[in-house]
Amino acid sequence: MIVKKYLLILLGTIAFSLGIIGLFLPIVPTTPFLLLASYCYLRSSKKLYRWMINRKVIGKYIYSYLNYRAVKKSAKIFTIAFLWATLILSIIFINNIYIRILLTLIGIGVSTHIIKLKTLKEDIMPNIEETIKNLKKRGFSARHFSKGKEAVEYLKTQLKNKTIGFGGSMTLEALNVFQHLSENNQVFWHWKQDIEEARKNSANAEVYISSANAIAKTGEIINIDGTGNRVASTLYGKKKVYFIVGSNKLADDYEKALSRARNIAAPLNARRFQVKTPCATGELKCHDCESPDRICKGLVVLWGKMFGMEEVEVIIIDEELGF
Repeated sequence: MIVKKYLLILLGTIAFSLGIIGLFLPIVPTTPFLLLASYCYLRSSKKLYRWMINRKVIGKYIYSYLNYRAVKKSAKIFTIAFLWATLILSIIFINNIYIRILLTLIGIGVSTHIIKLKTLKEDIMPNIEETIKNLKKRGFSARHFSKGKEAVEYLKTQLKNKTIGFGGSMTLEALNVFQHLSENNQVFWHWKQDIEEARKNSANAEVYISSANAIAKTGEIINIDGTGNRVASTLYGKKKVYFIVGSNKLADDYEKALSRARNIAAPLNARRFQVKTPCATGELKCHDCESPDRICKGLVVLWGKMFGMEEVEVIIIDEELGF
């Protein structure tokens, strides 16, 4: 129905606008409004839905929900209250009985969807300290920083007069690690330099810095790759490897970490590359497709530090970074 479509677009746009306001005003919750907007857009305009979830800043709030499939109880209450306040005002000022009925049905449907969402509790979120403990049991070094800038400053103190290779990573890009470490080191990154030459130099560097698609609380490090240069250098030929990850990359166990890598990280990277795969153009999940554009060609799981490496250090930052 055309009327229903445009009403959902209107409601989604209002929710989207409030979600943006929430980015700047702490008293207004961001995630529930963006989830409401995504719900409305998904059922009214696939174009608007794809546009919204592919925004660098906005998308991370939705993907945070995808990590846990849950939202806080307070967010549920606030969102439902806002929804019905908006609908009631609309019903008051609209005299058409059919539109009033339609708005009521939309309100019931959206409220039911929100109520059915799992409630996010602290105990279902991966514990950073326990993850670090299990990483160390597996032979990795690990440390935790509250802010990204603290992690970058730590790296600057550790790495001087080194040759450093970089793996493709939105996390490293967001933290400007390449620029910071270029001050006192010789750095190579195919995102910033000639692709083939940078990959070759990265492969021969002393140190390699990358991120991970997921890390299990039990200590496994998971990456999915298409070309292989990123994962290859985390496996062989380096004196030291660093994995820089945001807390959004942590999962409760190995199965959930693998699921995150396949159903969140890989599809989001496919969308970033704008390839024509089912996960990029359709539902955000792995379809195990046979598309020639498929970017997930290989899966690497590190159960421990590889032989021959002096140290593999995992740096966990208590922020949402990358995919």
